[in-house]
Amino acid sequence: MHGLSPSQNPFFRRGEVTLFTAWQGQRLVGRCSAQIDREHLRVHNDAAGFFGFFDTIDDREVAKALLDAAAAWLRPRGVIQQIYNDAWVGKWAYVPALPDEVRKMAEDLKLIIDPDIAFIAEVNGEPAGMCIMLPNLNEAIADLAGRLLPLGFMKALYRLKVKHPVSTRLMMLAIRDHIRKQRRYGGLSAAMYVETARRGLDKGYRWGELSWTREDDTPINVSIRSMGARVYKRAIASTDKACECAGC
Repeated sequence: MHGLSPSQNPFFRRGEVTLFTAWQGQRLVGRCSAQIDREHLRVHNDAAGFFGFFDTIDDREVAKALLDAAAAWLRPRGVIQQIYNDAWVGKWAYVPALPDEVRKMAEDLKLIIDPDIAFIAEVNGEPAGMCIMLPNLNEAIADLAGRLLPLGFMKALYRLKVKHPVSTRLMMLAIRDHIRKQRRYGGLSAAMYVETARRGLDKGYRWGELSWTREDDTPINVSIRSMGARVYKRAIASTDKACECAGC
């Protein structure tokens, strides 16, 4: 099918597509595509992804599995990029994330992410914020002396995916700008902190490092301290702005 060939279909110059099939034993029982149109995202800024070529046998579980797979592929791509760019615009040192950068980040995170402690927050069915908490890679590789070969990589992967560390690191927490400015959603950030902590404790994690924040970002710093976190390190940027690192 020429329509699904990147060399034949000009859509692939502005978008990306992945294909899913569902099987019961040796029997093909369904199919689905998931796609992102970067021009649509640029024009509409709505964090939308799309699915198509959808066809299944008469089985709700098969249909659900295909749509869930499409949604799981879409979320870390267009949605992360849209939330990030919207949440950080106007902040010090901000530059927008580009599609290729987000795609590469999503591919890299597959190796270490624990989906139980990373999530998208929605308001009225629309993506409003995101939290990406990761197992602490430094803990998993602490005794490898920087050597991943020949067995270090497998040890690290086992410790991250099976045994998992006792500590985590908050890579990113963001709320879209128009949501953050509405008083009625003022508790969303606190709800996301609580949900992150609940998920982590349920999975067996015991503490987390909350990465850096700007010293002049009072709302986020107050919220972090309200959870019992403490500042353990300060870094000074060349513009004399300070960044704080906290752990709890």
